[in-house]
Amino acid sequence: MDPLGRVPPRTSIDRPRMPQFLSDPTQKRSNKDCGEKFLSLPGAGCRESAMRNLLSVIAFCAFLGACSSAEKYAANQSATERWLGGKQGSADVRVSGTWEEVQSGWGGPATFVQHGSRISGVLGRYSAKGVLNGSTVYLALESSGWTYYTAVLKKHGDRLGGFYSSSVPFSSSNQGDLNLRRIPGPSGN
Repeated sequence: MDPLGRVPPRTSIDRPRMPQFLSDPTQKRSNKDCGEKFLSLPGAGCRESAMRNLLSVIAFCAFLGACSSAEKYAANQSATERWLGGKQGSADVRVSGTWEEVQSGWGGPATFVQHGSRISGVLGRYSAKGVLNGSTVYLALESSGWTYYTAVLKKHGDRLGGFYSSSVPFSSSNQGDLNLRRIPGPSGN
């Protein structure tokens, strides 16, 4: 406005004025005022409609993320089962019992239960499932349903030694040493 109270004509660089209903919360507004059509309810204002739209988008993204996450878990478990299934053979050794880490890093001892050529148990903070083929142990180490590590170990006397990998299936490109020593039990395992 100029000193005489006249409104100058708008130019392309002028900012549009904020409608009264957006700057004054006491003013009634309608969905026509803010051009809302998607998920607009009668009597809802622009902010409420925008919030519903935002929440709808967030819910949809969460749904897609959950689907994606479920697919990733399923693919991880499928790869684990394929890898272990391809390694299973006859068991020439017994690995049931408690094993201690020779080097630290896994968060505690290992306890394995063997049923034929199948193994289950724990290694530190991870659940372990695996198979035997001769004197070679193939393990999948998981937490909360996700396989984080795979391991290939050979039994030599009271030792299980070999490598772990952060890949499913096992990959020698990112392997580290994993060595366990049997803790003798009351039965002399």
